[in-house]
Amino acid sequence: MLAVVAQAVSTGSLLGLLAVFAAYAAGSSVVLILLSLGAAVARDAVARHVRQLLPYINRLGGVALILAGIYLLLYWVPALSGGRAGGLLSPAVTAASAGLSGFITDTWPVITIAAVLAILAVAVVSLRRRSTTRTRSADTNTSLNPELNGRFDGGSAAGHIIADAGTDACCAPAITDPVIDRSQQQGTP
Repeated sequence: MLAVVAQAVSTGSLLGLLAVFAAYAAGSSVVLILLSLGAAVARDAVARHVRQLLPYINRLGGVALILAGIYLLLYWVPALSGGRAGGLLSPAVTAASAGLSGFITDTWPVITIAAVLAILAVAVVSLRRRSTTRTRSADTNTSLNPELNGRFDGGSAAGHIIADAGTDACCAPAITDPVIDRSQQQGTP
């Protein structure tokens, strides 16, 4: 954010200042919108993968903290000992930053298109898996009693057949009387 403010102030005009802030706001909002849409569409898949990583999160966090600490020590120890901040890492960090900045500047359209395509691919795969899962559960419900296109409610005392009412079956299924085969009865009625 400090770089954005510095860039905006260096433009020298109010219009330039507003343009820099508008570009920053547009870029930030596009990234956040794409991330939120991707997370909303692929939340089940992401949650499943995050649960698999859960045992390793503490170790990964510890490694990240150790690496950050090493970097900070190597960067600031020369300044504390009377030298210049950055010391050993300054040329390497500057070169890596310039290289990464140049790569992003040269290939930003490709990076943006790749990110959008990746999010769309995740969305399509997630939606297909959801529809396949719903289709399988619907097939399982109707395959138990194909003649009546319903399912047997073994949990009720009367052993009713619950008719399949399409999309309304989840909310208020129609309960019909049980089918009783009187030919197999013994004794007099």
